[in-house]
Amino acid sequence: MNEEAMTIISSLWFQGEVKMIVFSQDKSLWHIEDDGWGGVVDSVRKIVQGATQALEKKIFKANIDMKEKLETVQVQNEQLKVAVDEIGKS
Repeated sequence: MNEEAMTIISSLWFQGEVKMIVFSQDKSLWHIEDDGWGGVVDSVRKIVQGATQALEKKIFKANIDMKEKLETVQVQNEQLKVAVDEIGKS
Protein backbone atom coordinates (compact mmCIF):
# COMPACT_ATOMS: atom_id res chain seq x y z
CA MET A 1 0.00 0.00 0.00
CA ASN A 2 2.90 2.40 0.70
CA GLU A 3 4.28 1.84 -2.79
CA GLU A 4 0.87 2.54 -4.29
CA ALA A 5 0.51 5.71 -2.24
CA MET A 6 3.96 6.93 -3.27
CA THR A 7 3.19 6.26 -6.93
CA ILE A 8 0.01 8.32 -6.70
CA ILE A 9 1.65 11.12 -4.71
CA SER A 10 4.64 11.33 -7.04
CA SER A 11 2.35 11.58 -10.07
CA LEU A 12 0.31 14.36 -8.41
CA TRP A 13 3.33 16.22 -7.01
CA PHE A 14 3.96 18.34 -10.11
CA GLN A 15 0.29 19.04 -10.79
CA GLY A 16 -0.12 21.62 -8.02
CA GLU A 17 -1.74 21.63 -4.61
CA VAL A 18 -3.22 18.40 -3.32
CA LYS A 19 -6.34 19.12 -1.28
CA MET A 20 -6.96 15.75 0.32
CA ILE A 21 -5.33 12.61 1.62
CA VAL A 22 -7.11 9.32 1.02
CA PHE A 23 -6.55 6.24 3.13
CA SER A 24 -7.54 2.87 1.74
CA GLN A 25 -7.58 -0.60 3.19
CA ASP A 26 -7.93 -4.06 1.72
CA LYS A 27 -11.51 -5.30 2.23
CA SER A 28 -10.24 -8.62 3.53
CA LEU A 29 -8.71 -6.80 6.51
CA TRP A 30 -12.15 -5.66 7.68
CA HIS A 31 -12.89 -9.23 8.68
CA ILE A 32 -9.59 -9.56 10.55
CA GLU A 33 -9.71 -6.28 12.47
CA ASP A 34 -12.70 -5.83 14.75
CA ASP A 35 -12.16 -2.11 15.26
CA GLY A 36 -12.01 -1.31 11.53
CA TRP A 37 -10.22 1.99 11.01
CA GLY A 38 -9.56 2.53 14.71
CA GLY A 39 -5.85 1.77 14.55
CA VAL A 40 -5.25 3.85 11.44
CA VAL A 41 -7.28 6.79 12.73
CA ASP A 42 -5.53 6.68 16.11
CA SER A 43 -2.13 6.67 14.42
CA VAL A 44 -3.00 9.63 12.20
CA ARG A 45 -4.53 11.50 15.16
CA LYS A 46 -1.37 11.03 17.24
CA ILE A 47 0.84 12.26 14.41
CA VAL A 48 -1.36 15.32 13.85
CA GLN A 49 -1.46 16.08 17.58
CA GLY A 50 2.34 15.86 17.79
CA ALA A 51 2.77 18.17 14.81
CA THR A 52 0.21 20.59 16.25
CA GLN A 53 2.00 20.73 19.61
CA ALA A 54 5.35 21.35 17.92
CA LEU A 55 3.82 24.13 15.83
CA GLU A 56 2.19 25.70 18.89
CA LYS A 57 5.57 25.78 20.65
CA LYS A 58 7.19 27.46 17.65
CA ILE A 59 4.40 30.04 17.44
CA PHE A 60 4.64 30.75 21.18
CA LYS A 61 8.42 31.25 20.94
CA ALA A 62 8.06 33.47 17.86
CA ASN A 63 5.46 35.56 19.70
CA ILE A 64 7.80 36.05 22.67
CA ASP A 65 10.71 36.95 20.35
CA MET A 66 8.53 39.44 18.48
CA LYS A 67 7.39 41.11 21.71
CA GLU A 68 11.00 41.43 22.89
CA LYS A 69 12.06 42.97 19.58
CA LEU A 70 9.09 45.36 19.67
CA GLU A 71 10.06 46.49 23.15
CA THR A 72 13.63 47.10 21.97
CA VAL A 73 12.38 49.15 19.01
CA GLN A 74 10.10 51.18 21.30
CA VAL A 75 13.00 51.96 23.65
CA GLN A 76 15.20 52.97 20.72
CA ASN A 77 12.39 55.13 19.36
CA GLU A 78 12.07 56.96 22.68
CA GLN A 79 15.84 57.49 22.79
CA LEU A 80 15.77 58.95 19.29
CA LYS A 81 12.93 61.30 20.23
CA VAL A 82 14.94 62.55 23.20
CA ALA A 83 18.02 63.03 21.01
CA VAL A 84 16.02 64.94 18.37
CA ASP A 85 14.45 67.14 21.06
CA GLU A 86 17.95 67.92 22.43
CA ILE A 87 19.19 68.82 18.95
CA GLY A 88 16.11 71.00 18.37
CA LYS A 89 16.75 72.94 21.61
CA SER A 90 20.31 73.83 20.66
